[in-house]
Amino acid sequence: MSETTSSDFIRDGAAADRKTNKHDGNKMYGSDIMKCPKCESETFLTFAIREIEVDRCRTCGGIWFDEKELVQLLRVSPQELTPLGKGGEQEDLNSKHGKCPRDMAPLLRVFSAINPAIIVDTCTQCRGIWLDGGEFAALL
Repeated sequence: MSETTSSDFIRDGAAADRKTNKHDGNKMYGSDIMKCPKCESETFLTFAIREIEVDRCRTCGGIWFDEKELVQLLRVSPQELTPLGKGGEQEDLNSKHGKCPRDMAPLLRVFSAINPAIIVDTCTQCRGIWLDGGEFAALL
């Protein structure tokens, strides 16, 4: 197997295809800019692992998974997921209730079935999942 660098996985928000506003580099879903549910930043990095694209907030390190993406990535070897494991825990943001970056519905906070010490934020509308900085690494 060939060695892979982080540049193989990371695509700057300004270069992302279907999720990007070409004019300002902000993530777009429909006509709305994708906003971090915790720190409210509008700048994300897009990571592609095995053609699954997830978005990580540049400011707080939280990660947005569209429906089924988290389940798919948890089946991938941990070595391939190293770029997603970065990001530190920020207690003030971890306890904050946020809104879905896709449809602005309130996120429901639930205990992870994999690690009950982690509370994941999930959207009941689009079924996406938000993990705060550092939480993805704790699930591996």
